Amino acid sequence: MADRVHVHCSFDSRMSPAGVIAALTDFSAGRLETWPNIDPAKYKVHEVGDTWALVTEGNAEPDIWALERYTWGPDWMSIKAEESNFCCVGDGTDLKITPNPDGGSHIELDWEREASSPDWEPIMAMMAEQGEALLAMAYRDRLDQLADTAA
Repeated sequence: MADRVHVHCSFDSRMSPAGVIAALTDFSAGRLETWPNIDPAKYKVHEVGDTWALVTEGNAEPDIWALERYTWGPDWMSIKAEESNFCCVGDGTDLKITPNPDGGSHIELDWEREASSPDWEPIMAMMAEQGEALLAMAYRDRLDQLADTAA
């Protein structure tokens, strides 16, 4: 099995810290509009509490899914896999969100995964090489689009 892949990226968004947390923790049917890369066929909310949620999400291409436990506070979020077809239990993403002087946010993101089978090793290798740029761009671009729409 390939090594565990850890990707760290930091980026700024025009969205406020509260807006970032709100976008990340909206588990309504609107989540599919907020995050259009989620495959509707794989999206299922199992349970939601005040500061946690248990949700299955995935993508159509590549065909991945994970049952993940989200936990959060006013300036952080942790997403950990409880079951997945592509990564190991406990793998996930951690975000730390701090305010910028302009009203936006600075986000530190740590993505850590290990392929659950050799089939997923090419995806992990790609993330090891390109994950920093891909994750920063995907999150920043979507959060900025949401901020612009809300303005």
